[in-house]
Amino acid sequence: MMITLATSCQKTQLRGYLTRFLYELDAGIFVGEVTARVRDHLWNMVIEASGVTGRAWLVYPSADDAQHLQIISHNTAWMPVTLDGVTLISRSLSSE
Repeated sequence: MMITLATSCQKTQLRGYLTRFLYELDAGIFVGEVTARVRDHLWNMVIEASGVTGRAWLVYPSADDAQHLQIISHNTAWMPVTLDGVTLISRSLSSE
């Protein structure tokens, strides 16, 4: 299961492209079951479409021992940080 959150993207055709592979639960929130190859391709499309102002998150399952999730962000103030094998979301003090 893959979850993608994309906001403020410059290219409007991204939404239509993502709905080919994923279900859109709400504006900019896409969920679906895809292969790793398709997931990587979609993530590259989201990053390309986000431009300077767009923000994006990607959450997908992984084979690690503790959390079994991988979290990736693009162009956000909140960044994933791994502490003792658990991924947490942290906001740096310099971004405020």
